[in-house]
Amino acid sequence: MERGSSPSAELYFSAAMCDGLETGEIRALSATVFAAGDTLVVIRHLSGLGRLPEHRRLIYVIDDDWRAGLQDQTLPRRYRLQLTFREGRVGRWLEQQADLILASTEVLLARLRGAWPGKPVELLEPAWPRSEGPLAQEMPRRLAYLSAATHRVDFRFIAPVLETLLSRYAVKLTVSENAPVPREWRSRPDVVLVPVMDWAGYRDWARCQAFDIALYPACATLFNAARSRNKLLEFDQFGAALLCSETWAPGAQAARAGRCLAVPETAEAWGAALSKLIETPGLARQLAQTNRTTLASEDPLKMQQKLWCRILGG
Repeated sequence: MERGSSPSAELYFSAAMCDGLETGEIRALSATVFAAGDTLVVIRHLSGLGRLPEHRRLIYVIDDDWRAGLQDQTLPRRYRLQLTFREGRVGRWLEQQADLILASTEVLLARLRGAWPGKPVELLEPAWPRSEGPLAQEMPRRLAYLSAATHRVDFRFIAPVLETLLSRYAVKLTVSENAPVPREWRSRPDVVLVPVMDWAGYRDWARCQAFDIALYPACATLFNAARSRNKLLEFDQFGAALLCSETWAPGAQAARAGRCLAVPETAEAWGAALSKLIETPGLARQLAQTNRTTLASEDPLKMQQKLWCRILGG
């Protein structure tokens, strides 16, 4: 089984603990279930594992508010069904059985502590390898909207803004094909569609890409409320300046530190912010540089490794 075949597993465990996986001290029982001695680590769900083997301790990692997702009508129906039959089927049982729960955001942390008083619940934020690729160009021309199908409502919000932008500036826009892309965009020379890929395919593709501005609209929905800060790390891999919704708490916090731009959830605000980034020489590069410098100082991968070593005892 290929390590890293689950994005959640790689971002919250296997990248940080790659040494233990390579030596065999940690064993992958499925894409999301790992054994370290007599401790089991389960990330989101069992990913096809019929049942858990005998263990002394169970650690459960959750990086989305699946309960909110079950109620959020803005999510694609297929994804809500997936949550019902995967996370919804085993999530509560795993929470109940777990000796320790690790949550990806402060919002999710508070909700789980409220749901399970007396049970240890800690914060575990995502981690990527440190990026050393080129940063945004002085005059931005390469834009990217790269998000999962769970962000369809967010794309529908931003699509008219991007339509206006494409008609106004000589830019190239790269878009995930799992977004509800307008049919006429499919023949535009200034729009590049990225086919739907599995996680390993996306990681291989991303290593060869560079962008100047990355877009992360996250409308105020039930499911979006507990989104992690992952996009701050992911878009650093591309060297891009991040433009995000101010309703996304990690983005709003990062914007106050000069690491990105966070704007209100209106077409006017997004249009103005994009124009500012495109027309102001060096602004996108400055934001991307500040974000990268902060991440280098924090070293999320090393922080996560230390947390897991403390939890697993070595």
